Amino acid sequence: MIQSKMKWKFTYRNPEESSADLPGVTPLTQQLLEKRGVLSAEAADRFLKPSIDQLHDPMLMEGMDRAVARVKEAIASDQSILVFGDYDADGVTSTSVMVEALRKAGADCDFYIPNRFTEGYGPNKEAFQFAYDSGYALIITVDTGIAAMEEATFAKDLGIDLIITDHHEVQEVLPDAYAIIHPKTSADYPFQ
Repeated sequence: MIQSKMKWKFTYRNPEESSADLPGVTPLTQQLLEKRGVLSAEAADRFLKPSIDQLHDPMLMEGMDRAVARVKEAIASDQSILVFGDYDADGVTSTSVMVEALRKAGADCDFYIPNRFTEGYGPNKEAFQFAYDSGYALIITVDTGIAAMEEATFAKDLGIDLIITDHHEVQEVLPDAYAIIHPKTSADYPFQ
């Protein structure tokens, strides 16, 4: 047998060693909740059975009012919107949620997910050129774009408004986008 070169550090404990009192959950669920700091039955119930009233007001995020107004303008004037997603699990999911929400709001929209092998990660100039050539007036990124400095400038030069929605680490300088929706760029948003 080949010996592993990795030194594994096991951080789990036996269920009997638990410091939490979470009746009605399996030992594995209890361990997962403890890792997240959920230690009381009330906190576990809120975590496992969330309700809409637990959500923070999204309008507290900087740029949200500007982004919403721009989307409403695009819908009212029949401008096409392109949702630019990422190819990973949260990128594809957020792309589908955004497209569905925009279509229910009456938007003419489609999506673009780059090929990870030929286009790499994040927005790219070729995709934005495609959007321009196809008549899109607005691009909304989901799960990507917070580091897309050149691409944001390129979109602006093309006359396309760019709204970036992302959760990845914020860079020292932000892209020159129409709006950026990111918890860490919003001092008044309670969930950083």
